[in-house]
Amino acid sequence: MVNATQKPVKGGQLARLAAMLGENPLFRAWIDMRRRYPVGTTTPDAARVFFLEACQVSSRAQIDHQPEAVEMMNKIRRGYLKQQGAALAWAESCGVDLKEWVGE
Repeated sequence: MVNATQKPVKGGQLARLAAMLGENPLFRAWIDMRRRYPVGTTTPDAARVFFLEACQVSSRAQIDHQPEAVEMMNKIRRGYLKQQGAALAWAESCGVDLKEWVGE
């Protein structure tokens, strides 16, 4: 977001994390699991929209600059880390092999 007196908002660590997670098939499977969607439903672009809606921002670059967005991003990150194994097991039960994304 930019106006005549502001420089463009630059994304920080959380914005980069959101971008990296959105490219990760296991993270996208976690979103699918939470929403009870079939594995593979969430695309990288849909993951981007997930972050925008959850953090209530119009650009991932804004996440690092709004306290509520930082809090939500950290909540998402903690939830994913806590349930990563469950997402992997769920994906495998659906016939999707994501082990390469968790280093197995």
